Amino acid sequence: MTRELCDANVLTGFAAMKRRGGVILFLFLLASWVGIAGAQGEWTLRLKEELIDIQNREPLALAKFLPCSEAKAFGEYVPLPEAKVEGQGEILFYYEPINYFTKREGSYYEVWLVQDVVVLDQRQREVFRQEGALEIHLRKLSPVFDLYAISRLKLQGIAPGKYTFRVVIHDLLKGTSAAFDHPFEVTGGGG
Repeated sequence: MTRELCDANVLTGFAAMKRRGGVILFLFLLASWVGIAGAQGEWTLRLKEELIDIQNREPLALAKFLPCSEAKAFGEYVPLPEAKVEGQGEILFYYEPINYFTKREGSYYEVWLVQDVVVLDQRQREVFRQEGALEIHLRKLSPVFDLYAISRLKLQGIAPGKYTFRVVIHDLLKGTSAAFDHPFEVTGGGG
């Protein structure tokens, strides 16, 4: 069917509906469609609320935790082929916390995480520690589902060797903490 013929059929059909009082039917169908779309939106919002309930019950975890050469935003990062960097440089760690607690208060959703950073040497001795390195405290009118964090570790003064990068996340609203480790290696040029 050509476009002209199709357009003519639509116009002819609409004209026929109008002549037979079809405008009322057309408006009824349009209102029903809008109602269905609204109901589907409500269903999606209910699912989001259920997801919040599940996350509030589950233990704090990380969906992703990887060393990167570059990280910009949620889901925007360039992973390193291996967790090996030259001394005197820096390494980025990108991670996405999940199952953090979302507090509901009236129309607001609140999330509150604090992160500590620890670097351990091959013998698991602390080489570096920074408590409260990052704080994520959000109070929004919409639920927060996609969180990410980036930790930048400058390697000046760190001797070549194998290390563990540990991020400790404290969920202040859930009252829990969890530690996550990622090994990395510093090659020549440090110290």
